[in-house]
Amino acid sequence: MSINRLDQWVGRNRLSPNEIDGNRFLKAASLFAGTAIQYGRDRYSGRDMPLFADCLHTDHLKAPRSMTSHRTGTEPKPAVWSFFQNQQNLMRLLASLSQFTGDDTYIRAAGEAAEYMFNNYWYPESGVLHWGGHGYVDLVTGNRYGMKGVVHEIEDVYPYWELLRAVNPDRGEMLMKGIWEANIKDWDALHYNRHGDFRKQVDHASTWSRPWNGYKAPEISGDLSFISVALDLAYAAYSLGYQKQEEAPRMWAERLLNLIIQQRDPKTGILPNLVHPQSDKRGLNVFGRKYPQATEPRVYVGNQLNHTITQMMGMLTIVENAQKYGRIGEMAHIKAAVEQHIIGFLNASYDPKNNTLKSIVIDGTDLTGFRIKGPFRTEKLYFGAKEDGAFLPQNITPLFTSVCARGYRVSGGKSAFRDYLRTMFKAFGIGDIGADKNCEPMLNFDTTALEPAYIFALVDLYRVEPKAEFLAMAERVGDNLLQGRQHIDSGLFTLEDGFILQSKVMDKPELQEGHEGKSVSELLQDTHRTANLDAMEPLALLSIYAAQTGQYNIMPGWTAGGLYLKVSSVGHIVSKEMQLWFDKPALKQFYKDSNINCTWSIDERAFPNLFKR
Repeated sequence: MSINRLDQWVGRNRLSPNEIDGNRFLKAASLFAGTAIQYGRDRYSGRDMPLFADCLHTDHLKAPRSMTSHRTGTEPKPAVWSFFQNQQNLMRLLASLSQFTGDDTYIRAAGEAAEYMFNNYWYPESGVLHWGGHGYVDLVTGNRYGMKGVVHEIEDVYPYWELLRAVNPDRGEMLMKGIWEANIKDWDALHYNRHGDFRKQVDHASTWSRPWNGYKAPEISGDLSFISVALDLAYAAYSLGYQKQEEAPRMWAERLLNLIIQQRDPKTGILPNLVHPQSDKRGLNVFGRKYPQATEPRVYVGNQLNHTITQMMGMLTIVENAQKYGRIGEMAHIKAAVEQHIIGFLNASYDPKNNTLKSIVIDGTDLTGFRIKGPFRTEKLYFGAKEDGAFLPQNITPLFTSVCARGYRVSGGKSAFRDYLRTMFKAFGIGDIGADKNCEPMLNFDTTALEPAYIFALVDLYRVEPKAEFLAMAERVGDNLLQGRQHIDSGLFTLEDGFILQSKVMDKPELQEGHEGKSVSELLQDTHRTANLDAMEPLALLSIYAAQTGQYNIMPGWTAGGLYLKVSSVGHIVSKEMQLWFDKPALKQFYKDSNINCTWSIDERAFPNLFKR
């Protein structure tokens, strides 16, 4: 691949090593990226594929392997995961570092990974890559694997479309069309499912030229039409329309978002969780006897409450993308609906006295205390629900500060976002930003807060109100983050031992899952040494550097990312098997305790492509 295609990501002012080391935040992000490039790429297959593993062990600087998680049942040996869709934060980080430093090493690594995916793991029938929540590349064999029939899934991804189309313009465009073609089941109704077909035969020339005569009732039902999927589809179509200056993909994106907006609650403005009527096979229509309006699309409950931040950040990213390309006038009503949804949700769900979220119907009905009664057609309920239980309030994730600050900036300074941000910052120990932008902030510079969410929020606030105190607080949180989570030698990040992963969902102890309310040390003891390469921490630190230097135009934005967790620091926790991979006695005991019949070798010396550090 010619680096000329990616020349726009290489800064003209090449920084010296001393200049990079002279800023602790730029230095930390560069160290992380250097480790990811040196140790995170394939060293297992013997092919030197330029693909990244999802995570690295902080002591061994190798990727752990898995045989029991996320498998299709056809893996011949333990696999090293490479979920390319889970590496979009890493792609953005590498691209931004090349812009900040003038060193093309970073963007070249990102471009090589994307190019290799297009050349080797791209489906010409559909135009999609082998990616998504159910498809991964094994860096040991180079084979494609996944789970649940290996279906295409796009949800909460928001790919780095500018990079992907720069690497391969034609296949990048076919990918942006392909995710629509694979996941839209009925174009007349814009009925979609989060699961699609990798090998669907598609005519990409006619994707946007289909006739449109208004919305029709869908002829199919039962699909998982979460709005997170629609937001990713819309983001792709808008991005393609902006990049190519074409109206048709933007029109289809607008139609899809209008379908969601049509189903918002007229009183609160809260958007539905699902777009199309869902069958009750998932056992979530549990409130009907008392609240007939509380069908699954119209409720936000349990551990789903904090997941809403990725939807909200996605909505704001779509609006900001339109602003970036000078197209915000085309979606003024969508921007207004997004603002109303976020504020409406917080009005209905957020309890400022306790800094918690309560389960709600989108009309504002409080579901706290509702006792879930069966019988149900399925034994499994979702979002932490259990029969005979009631939903507890959920501790609000710090990521909501990022939502409020981003909303404040993208909305042009809407005070409701700032008011909620002020309340949350005080609750999280950051201090008082002031009743309005004319008030003097009273921040707590003794805080031990270290969540990257606070950094994103403070930098967004600083962009609207450039007060020195806001940037100084971002730097303070950044210093706490460096001390509390970054490994000095490798630059990788892991969570602190006392971090609580997830609130308890049900009110009865016997109905609570074993991991709920537990800290990292309680769950993993001393085994938490696996670092995610899609981590948000280096993006946050680089955001501080962007604010310090005023280079907002190349600041890497965070929208979503990580492997599993969407309720805290995204993506730091992987399966227990992977956490224990390099501790063979403990791994064997884990298999025994979990009643797993280990018929495969866990000795890496048995693998022909063993490497040395």
